[in-house]
Amino acid sequence: MYCSYTHFRVEKWWAVPLFQWHAFRSVNQVNSTKGLVKMEVWPSDLRNYHTLTTWMEKKDMLAFRNSGAHLKAMKLSSRMGRGYAVGWESSQLPTRQEAKQHLEDKMKKGDLSAWLSA
Repeated sequence: MYCSYTHFRVEKWWAVPLFQWHAFRSVNQVNSTKGLVKMEVWPSDLRNYHTLTTWMEKKDMLAFRNSGAHLKAMKLSSRMGRGYAVGWESSQLPTRQEAKQHLEDKMKKGDLSAWLSA
């Protein structure tokens, strides 16, 4: 299975409703996407949002990521804030903590420590 974790921080308060609207549309899209095994979406506060998805194959995740509402949201994301993402292969469903650890391992800890609150 292919796992993908994203942490997005909305940096402009006015953009929170806009981000939530695009997130809602992306969740609707992912629910009808081929290859999805499991999806989790949660906020850690009003400006930090997380997604953890597990897919049958990486190509399934890429097909979702590069189309529809999610693609539109990615194109607008730099106006709202910034996000970090990581993907990896796994034989089991990941936990939220494991996903966060994968992201921290990928990024320089100093780069994340200023804003990664979850």
